[in-house]
Amino acid sequence: MRHRFFVLLVLAGALSLPLRAAEVKFMTYNVQSPGWNQQRRAQVVATIDAEAPDVLGLHEASPFNNGLELLADLSDDYQAYATDTSDPVYVRLDSALQFVEQGVFALPVCGGPGGAAVLAWVTLETAAGARFTFYNSHFCVSFGPQGPTGNQLQAVAAAEFIAANTTPGDVHLLAGDLNASQNSATLHFLIDGDPLNINGDLFENPIELDDTWALAPGNAGENHPGTGAGGGQAIIDWILANPFVSVLDAEVIVFEIPPGEEDDYSDHFPVTATLEFGAGGGSGEVPDGDTVPGSQLRADRTPQGDLVLAWGRSCLPADIDFHVYQGTLGDFSSHTELACTTGGSANLVFTPAIDSSYYLVVPTDGTEEGSYGRWSDGTERPPGVSACQPQSPTAGCAQ
Repeated sequence: MRHRFFVLLVLAGALSLPLRAAEVKFMTYNVQSPGWNQQRRAQVVATIDAEAPDVLGLHEASPFNNGLELLADLSDDYQAYATDTSDPVYVRLDSALQFVEQGVFALPVCGGPGGAAVLAWVTLETAAGARFTFYNSHFCVSFGPQGPTGNQLQAVAAAEFIAANTTPGDVHLLAGDLNASQNSATLHFLIDGDPLNINGDLFENPIELDDTWALAPGNAGENHPGTGAGGGQAIIDWILANPFVSVLDAEVIVFEIPPGEEDDYSDHFPVTATLEFGAGGGSGEVPDGDTVPGSQLRADRTPQGDLVLAWGRSCLPADIDFHVYQGTLGDFSSHTELACTTGGSANLVFTPAIDSSYYLVVPTDGTEEGSYGRWSDGTERPPGVSACQPQSPTAGCAQ
C-alpha cells in the first residue's frame, strides 16, 4: 500500500495575553589572584556593583585569600555557591531567581598554571518557571606542559557532563575563562561542533553552544573585543549558551587602565550577557502562511524512506524548542507525542510508523507550549490525546 502523508500547518492561537518575560544578566570575571591588592579588590567590587549581574561567575577567587574578601564584599547582595573552589557562582538576592540545585564536578587535571579545574554549576528558575543551569569554569592554559591537550580534555569532560545532566527544553550556559581563542580547536569543538582528535581518540560534542556576544543583535557586524586587560586582543573569556536562546545584549566591559596602575586591575575584562527567558504563559507559534511570517511546515522523503519535517522558528525568540505531534488523518483530535524535543532544531527526521498521518509542530519556551493552530472558524485547535507540556499560547505573535 502506498503511504500517504498529510501535513497540517500550524495556525495562530489567541487565548491569552503574554506575561512579562524574565531578563537575566550573566557575568563572567577572572579577577586575577596573583598580585592581589586592596586597590584591585575595590576596582573589582565597583565593576560588579555597576553592572549588577543577576548571576556572576568568578575565577581565580581563591577560597584561601581574595575569594574570602570578595565573599565578604558581595554577601549583602548575593548568595554564593561553590565558595570552596576558585570558581564560585553568585546569584543576586533581589533577582527573583529561585534556587533549584548546585554542584561541583572535577575536570581532568593538566599540568602548568590552572592545572586543577572544576565545573561549578547552579540550576535556577525564573518566577514563571523557566529553568536554566549556569556552568562556571576556568580551563587550564593551552601553553602548559601538555600543550592544548589538557585544555581540550577539560572541554570534552565539561560538554559530556552538561549533556548528561541536561533536561530537554532546559537552557544551559557554559561561562568562564576557557583559555581558548576563537580559532582554537577547543572553541571549534564547543561552538561549531567540530570533533576533537586527542592523542588519536576522536571526541564528538554532545551539546550545542554558541557565543552569546555573537548572538546579541547589537553586535551584528562588529568585531569581538579582546577580553585581556593587558593590551592583547585575545578572546579567552566566554559566555556560551544554547544557539536558540534569546540574547538581548552582550558586552565585554573594557575599561581604561592608567599607566603605572596595571597591578590594581585584573588582567581580564569581564564579559556580560543578558538573556530573555519565556514568560511561562506565553509560548508562540510557528509560521502559518497567514498571520505569522516565515517558512511553513513542509515534509520531504529521504531516499531511505524516512520523513523529514522542517519549519520556521517561533514568532517568540524566547521559545527554545519544539514539540512534534502525529495523528491519524480523518481523526483530527488523535495527535499524540512524536517528539517532545528536537534539541532546539527546526527540523525532525524519523521513520514514519503509520499510514495517512498528519503532523503538528508546537513551540515551547521550556515550561509551556504554544499554539497547535486554529480550525477554519478561527478557534484554537486543542491538544490531542496527550501532550508534552501544559499549553499556554500567546496573542502576541499575530501581525
